[in-house]
Order: sequence, then C-alpha cells, then structure tokens
Amino acid sequence: MNQTVSPGADRHAAAPLTVVGIGASSGGLKALQLFFESVPADSGMAYVVIMHLDPERESRIAEILQDRTLVPVTQVTRPTAVEADHVYVIPPGHDLAMLGNTLRVLERSEGPRHAPVDLLFRTLADAYGTDAVGVVLSGTGTDGTPGLRFIKEAGGITVAQRPEEAEYDGMPASAIATGQVDLVLPSAEIPAELLRLRRMPSPLPAGTPPPDTEALLAQVFSALRRRTGHDFSLYKRATVLRRLERRLRFNGVASLKDYLPLLRESETETRALVRDLLISVSGFFRDPDAFAALAGVVPALFEGKGPGEAVRVWVAGCATGEEAYSIAVLLDEHVATLEHPPQVQIFATDIDEKGYAWGAEPQPDRPGAGRPPDGAAHRTPPGLPAGSPDGPQRPRQR
Repeated sequence: MNQTVSPGADRHAAAPLTVVGIGASSGGLKALQLFFESVPADSGMAYVVIMHLDPERESRIAEILQDRTLVPVTQVTRPTAVEADHVYVIPPGHDLAMLGNTLRVLERSEGPRHAPVDLLFRTLADAYGTDAVGVVLSGTGTDGTPGLRFIKEAGGITVAQRPEEAEYDGMPASAIATGQVDLVLPSAEIPAELLRLRRMPSPLPAGTPPPDTEALLAQVFSALRRRTGHDFSLYKRATVLRRLERRLRFNGVASLKDYLPLLRESETETRALVRDLLISVSGFFRDPDAFAALAGVVPALFEGKGPGEAVRVWVAGCATGEEAYSIAVLLDEHVATLEHPPQVQIFATDIDEKGYAWGAEPQPDRPGAGRPPDGAAHRTPPGLPAGSPDGPQRPRQR
C-alpha cells in the first residue's frame, strides 16, 4: 500500500457529516476516556482516533474506549465508510487516511518522523473541508501541529486539550503555539462545544448576503485597521465572510451587527479574527509546477557571481517558513554544482509574526524548523508515489 493520497479526491457529496479526527500519544488514553465519556449517543458526528501505538503489540484501545461510551467503537482493519455516531480507531502497525468518506488502512510510514496524526488531519481536510475537526490531546512531540493547519485552511475547526490538564503537554502546546487553534479546552468539555457549534444555525447564510453586509464589513475593516494597522478591505469577500462566520459561531453571535461591538471592545477577539484571516498554511515544495519553473531560472541568478559576491533572495509572505526552506534547497543544489560559488542569503518575511516566529524556532523534530524533513514526498506532486519517474526526485538535504 502506498502512502500517497490525492488531495480533495471524492469530496463527500451527501448531507454534511462532521468528522472529528483525534490525535494523541503519551498520556493520551486518559484524555480519550474523558473525551468519550462526554460524547452523547446521538451527536451526529463520526470520530477517528489516532494514537502512537507499538507496531509489534496488539492494541486494546477500541475495547477500553467502548467501556466509556455508548457510541460503537471499531478498530479499522479494512476500507471503512465512516458513519455518524461511530468511533474508528487506528490499528497497530498501520496508518489511517481519509479518502472521500472512506478510511483507508495504509502501511505504517517509514522514516525518522512517523506522523500518523498529521496524515489523518491532512486527508480529513481534503475530504471534508469545513466539516472537518482536528483535536490534539496529550502527547509528546509535535505530531498533529502541521496537520491542524490544513484543517484550518479548509475552514474546519481546530482544537487542543488544555496543556495544564494534559499528562504530557508537548503535542497540544505545539499546536497552540502556532496561533491556529480555535478552541483550548479540557478534554471532557470538547464534545459539548463541538455539538453546540454543529447545531448552531448559520449566522451568515450562503447565497446573496443581506443588503447591509457591505456597510457592516466596512466597519469590521475599520475596527481591524484601527487596532492592528492592517487593511483587509481588499480581501476576497467570500473568504472574509467565511472567516467571519467562524468567529460569529465561536462567540454564539447571531449577526454581523451584533458582532461589531464585541470586535471593537475585545482585543482578544480582534487577534482571533486576524489570525483567521491570516491563516498561514504552507508546505515544502507545495506547488510542484511553480518550483519546477523556479528551478529552471535559478542558474541565471548565479551568472557572473563569485565568492566575493552574494545572491540575495527575499521570500515575501513566508507563512511558517516551508517555502523559504524549499527555495534554500533549490539554491543549495545549484551551489553544489559550482566550483567557486557566491554567498547565498535568504530573507523571509510575513505579516503574521506568530507564523514565521514558529517556523524559525529551532526544534529539530518539527517540520518547518531548521530544514525540510527527509523524504522524496516533499518534491512529488500530489497523487504520485515518492520517487515516481513521473515526478521530481528527492533532493539532497543539508
């Protein structure tokens, strides 16, 4: 079985089903038990549980969770269509990915950083979009943090267990540090909040917006500009309205008119809305065609330059740094072919200070910090296996 999953394949077309992906590692069993004790039998949502399991040992996670909930719990061993009011648990020695409305069982990925939570979150975002939920519970490391960004970008909901409650706070703390987590709650309180959000009527219904929408948006933009200095008035209206709908839902507000006083009075809410508008989702070699074109012009940047000179590159809108590191790999590969190369300097900037600060912080086990992770998949177009003759090959990593 191959680890590659095509983005957006077979996006579900039936009545919307909210699918909650839950990632946990060390200390995660207790958090999962508290979570599922609070899940009603008729929540109308499906739940997929990913834990870091010993691949050589049989797992009893499904049995243990079944003792704590009225919702049927199943360990997935074959392709399984997800249904409302069911819990699906990862089997040992394998990974789970969502393709359309079906969970696929994949062979456990090899490599120095096994990240099964990220894999589920990424494919869940592709398949379910705004109906995807990512929850990060107790655990060490950073698995789940990059995957949450895909869910956030798709318009889904991102949640982390309150670090003070977690037995091991590494995974939830890493997710929260990105600024891309919508809710930080004790594990037992998460199900009720998800149910509230799911059942709340849309405060900004799709279709033709009310006549006063533009006037209200102008006031929203004015409040943001006054508080932050940033002008969002040229953002696509559809994007702005989607992000505003999220904020109205999280605050239990019924209309833009009712939301404005909260936005004007609360600096916390201003920051939350700005974070939603500045969703920083990136990836190594994320647009293969663009990077292939860029690789073709890299040699021209070095023409006529020697050791006493420099090639300087500015990456604007760098998000959490993956694009800047990818460009560094391209430049480094060309430098390796030169007998007397010039110095190379790369400057990366972004309006989202929290995003690039997270990317620059040196934590060697986390993608986006220090260097791209090993693996040809980072230079392979979506849908092709790593090392495919039809796609770019693995770069040298330095």
